[in-house]
Amino acid sequence: FHPTDRQLYACGLHAWAGNRTAPGGFFRVRRTAGMLRMPVALAAHETGLTITFSAPLARSSAVDPASWGYTSWSLERSKNYGSEHIDERGHAITAVDLSSDGLTARLSIEGFAPTTCYELRWDLAAEDGSRAKGRIHGTVHATRP
Repeated sequence: FHPTDRQLYACGLHAWAGNRTAPGGFFRVRRTAGMLRMPVALAAHETGLTITFSAPLARSSAVDPASWGYTSWSLERSKNYGSEHIDERGHAITAVDLSSDGLTARLSIEGFAPTTCYELRWDLAAEDGSRAKGRIHGTVHATRP
């Protein structure tokens, strides 16, 4: 943090997992007065995923399965590091339950099971009317009740 302007400055390198065109950079991270609308917790359960956001979601948007998307696939491990997607398939979101505080959505996902790779997508309205859109890539090793 700079002692005069109190903003965060960071430098870093960039490797294989992205679309940057330069190998690194020096960045200023500025605080805004706006509220973040991003995931702060994620867990797998027997029938899907539970995701918690930093700000309340609009109930009508969050409980609409069409506001969410889920795709899973496998990779072939090789000396070339990975492969094209194997057995990629989209899964229907069959139900979404939203907590009373509007922060946590429990998604029921058709055919949900442990997988090497998945992508969870959302395009929602936040409770204040702003847009909450994003995606997460991950691995599900095991589920819990």
